[in-house]
Amino acid sequence: MANIYSAILRWQESETRTSLSNFVWETCKFCSRSCVRKCKRYKYRSLMAGRQGISVKMFVHFYQQLRKNKFAHYDYGVTENRRRYGTKKPLLYNLKKVSVPSITIFSDGDKLAPPEDALIFWKSLGKTAQGPLVRIKETNFVHEDFCINRTARKLAYEPLVRYFSL
Repeated sequence: MANIYSAILRWQESETRTSLSNFVWETCKFCSRSCVRKCKRYKYRSLMAGRQGISVKMFVHFYQQLRKNKFAHYDYGVTENRRRYGTKKPLLYNLKKVSVPSITIFSDGDKLAPPEDALIFWKSLGKTAQGPLVRIKETNFVHEDFCINRTARKLAYEPLVRYFSL
């Protein structure tokens, strides 16, 4: 765990901040080619650029999930995992237990939660929670735009309100 923290600190000191909407066009610093979808390290570093509003623990948890490609609880290490979860490895989130009706809204331009991940998430939900899938086809509509974009009301909020007003 100490290696991850020191790597994060080194990255924060040396990394120049990039805009999420610009990083698709950059070349990977790890393998010297354009590989946004192929290189997990590049994706992780790019997506976390400029994320000062989160704790180090959240930062590490995001990295653990990306590295292991699993939607799991925080990995504290074998000893603490046994104490907290009763197992050596952290437990996976069981989304089949979700029974609240929901709507899954995703964007073609969202690199933090790309369409493929949204579909995996939706399929992982229990049948009662699997509401409609709403796809925003705009490639320049990124993750933050769900909160700050002027078109978020039309593209995301109105379908959400319509669904829950039934």
